[in-house]
Amino acid sequence: MLIRHSKLSKGAFAMALIFGFSQLAWAAALVEQAVGELRVAKDGTESRVAQGARIDSGATLTTLSNSHAILRFDDGQVIVLNADTVFKVVDYRYDQTKPAEDRSILDLAKGAFRYVSGALAQRSREATEIRSSTATIGIRGTDFMAASGSLGISVGSGQVAVSNTAGSAVFGAGQTSYIAAANVLPVAGPLPGAIVTSFSQLAQIPVVGAPLPANPNPGPGYGGGNAATGTTTGSATTGSATTSTAATGTASTGTAAATGTAAGASASGVAVGTMATAATAAGVAAAAAAALAAAASGGESQNSVATTSTSTSTATSTQ
Repeated sequence: MLIRHSKLSKGAFAMALIFGFSQLAWAAALVEQAVGELRVAKDGTESRVAQGARIDSGATLTTLSNSHAILRFDDGQVIVLNADTVFKVVDYRYDQTKPAEDRSILDLAKGAFRYVSGALAQRSREATEIRSSTATIGIRGTDFMAASGSLGISVGSGQVAVSNTAGSAVFGAGQTSYIAAANVLPVAGPLPGAIVTSFSQLAQIPVVGAPLPANPNPGPGYGGGNAATGTTTGSATTGSATTSTAATGTASTGTAAATGTAAGASASGVAVGTMATAATAAGVAAAAAAALAAAASGGESQNSVATTSTSTSTATSTQ
């Protein structure tokens, strides 16, 4: 009886081990860092988790205010969750020896995150996507950030393909896009201030194996460069000056407003080129003196107009 009991115990123990390992195989990621409060919900239960916890496929993660978390998945991909973010690991499967079974489907319900791709995205692009109510993001081996409300994207390196009911577009390093609705075509462009703030916060959270962006305040593209082209460009308008007449004895100062784009951020350029020059001032003074001299000698000056020199200043804003 003792021997039979022993055999039964060993069999039950073996089954428990098999069941336990299968549970571990379903796990998707490790909480590498948790600052503040991170909560995980699955199968109708919710609990607070800390650094070192395993996250299963199917779990929904929520960061509260003044909190953030770093998740490192089994293939090496990293998700950094900003504060006030709701993010779900819908379906994640990775076995180094079975690439045909790769799967990584992630949902952003609210907030912002940074994504750094791992082995799965490198070998199985078609099996990797991140969804939101506005668009679906396809991964092409990249480091990028995304935020809800509706959907803002900033690519640090590599490429992402963004698709919705209106169409699709591919964005590369240094580019940003803001998609206002699911029926709006994704195009490169600047980001709303609230999303820029979220990306700035994410860019300051260190990730092991993934360098911080060169610019800690990312603006439209935290990799740097113009939002639409990925290059640093600038432009300026040409200023003009108005002429002054002796009758009024006044001079107008012309200014030119320059708008420049640099370091991936839209910035209002400073006014360039003061259009009232010394020559203009001298012309006004000479005209006024001539009018006074004519009046003193008894002559009458009708519609005396002094033509002043006009200067045009052209400046180019380059940052």
